[in-house]
Amino acid sequence: MGTAAAAQNVIPLPIADLVVLFGAFLAARFEFGWAGVFLAAWIGNAGTAAILYGLARRYRDRRPESRVVRWLLKGRSSRDGERVSDWHPFHVFVASFLPVRPLLPVLAGLGGVSFWRLILPLATAAGAWYAGLVLVGATGGRNFPSVLRAFAAYSREFLYVTVGLVVVTVVWWWLRRRRTR
Repeated sequence: MGTAAAAQNVIPLPIADLVVLFGAFLAARFEFGWAGVFLAAWIGNAGTAAILYGLARRYRDRRPESRVVRWLLKGRSSRDGERVSDWHPFHVFVASFLPVRPLLPVLAGLGGVSFWRLILPLATAAGAWYAGLVLVGATGGRNFPSVLRAFAAYSREFLYVTVGLVVVTVVWWWLRRRRTR
């Protein structure tokens, strides 16, 4: 689970979150401690982000950055003309929930952002995310008979919703494809 969470810093695949969710489900279902699932996922994710930051900082080119990196990392000028970084901790926290998350540690390392300015909000966001996943998975594992009863009671409604979503997706795809021709 820690490896799956760590891999999310390289490639943001939802399968890593499903691995953590299922691990918490199994831990609660078979009455193991699910706190270990949380710690493995959180440390794996935040630790890999710290490693990627360190590698980018260590191996960054000391010459002026390329135009793309300079554009991504550009700061604003303060009143006295000094460059101010836009890496506000709240912005890093919010961006940690977006698909750009794997870029954060690398860009921060390339831009020379301080370690703590990046890692504290990033680790807090990872902790909140994995705590939520573990909570949902553990709740489902502890109440598995109730979950099965709910699926049995509402299976027809789940089928209707699924078929409806598939139909809407296919029609949307067909219309977009037809419009581009």
